[in-house]
Amino acid sequence: MKSIYKRITAMSLAVPMMFAAPDILTGCDDDKEIMEIETPDSETTIEQDPDTGEIDIETDN
Repeated sequence: MKSIYKRITAMSLAVPMMFAAPDILTGCDDDKEIMEIETPDSETTIEQDPDTGEIDIETDN
């Protein structure tokens, strides 16, 4: 009977971990997008970190 409880306990921990794992592994980007500029040749994104206020400008050519 105890092995059934062990299996149920293991499953009750494993299932939530499977759903949480992608978020934990990829991280969470909390940056606030201020502006996104798309042109035929490039794309520029301006983001602000809400904790530090740091501005980040990304350009893809």
